[in-house]
Amino acid sequence: MPLQSQTAFIGYLPQQAQLFHGTLAENIAGFAASPEDAAIVAAAQTAGVHGLISALPNSYDTDIGATPYVLSAGQKQRVALARAIFHQPKYLFLDEPNALLDAAGERQLCAVLARLKKQNTTIVMVIHRSGLMGLADQVLALENGRMADFGPRSDVLGRMSGGRRRLDVPLLEASLQDVTDWVGAQFSRSNDADLSQRAEMVASELFNLALSDGPPDTPRAAVFQFRFLNDRSCEITLTENRATKADRKLQKIARLLRQPDAKMSDLPRDEAAMAVLSQMSKGFDVRNVDGQAVYRAAVSTTAKTLSGMMAH
Repeated sequence: MPLQSQTAFIGYLPQQAQLFHGTLAENIAGFAASPEDAAIVAAAQTAGVHGLISALPNSYDTDIGATPYVLSAGQKQRVALARAIFHQPKYLFLDEPNALLDAAGERQLCAVLARLKKQNTTIVMVIHRSGLMGLADQVLALENGRMADFGPRSDVLGRMSGGRRRLDVPLLEASLQDVTDWVGAQFSRSNDADLSQRAEMVASELFNLALSDGPPDTPRAAVFQFRFLNDRSCEITLTENRATKADRKLQKIARLLRQPDAKMSDLPRDEAAMAVLSQMSKGFDVRNVDGQAVYRAAVSTTAKTLSGMMAH
């Protein structure tokens, strides 16, 4: 296959891409002999830099060699991305494309890559920062240059997380922030904000339930465990090394929730927490297993929202 044909089907963006002496238009077109202006603009639009370039005094005719500091490192990276996709490649290889980007730039890059995926571009990324992980369908994990794992994103991330999926904390008010921070850290995808928020709220209510369901002056500890059920739901479990009577109270709460005019404001703290968990969760239960109290809640993006619960 001729080299020109190969170039037309493969795009590449290195970690620290360079722009060369010449105009931005020439850089985007890869210094092609007679590129079409419309194709240059289209590549810039897809890469999300058309507005940035248009705002420059000389627009696409800006000589980046004569004015090397007119663009930041992150902006140059985005222009280089426009160059990488100028020929509408079938395969796009990216080496840590978000390494030089701030949070806003990373979100823009996610949007660009999502558009390219919809255009059937196969994207291969080498990344260390997790902000782009949500775009991946398959993940290959390397350790010391050797393949450590490969498969669907959710499966590999679950296996990679190891100890991250478990948190041991004392049952004290001061531990609540540690719990919510830990739950939030389980989510690496940019489009997981809703599920992450719900999971943090559910974990907080599980913590409050366990805290209120026991002697206040006795040192106590809990073990939280987290796992993804699929891309849109997860499960949080709290285990304490003592039996609970909350399993019986949960039956009362279930009956109460079936009443359309039920009043929740008068419930004790532990029963109020169970009512909230029952409504917020895809599934919630409390059990005694081998003398241990086990509180489990499943969370999904289709569960009832807190505002919807309050309205109810």
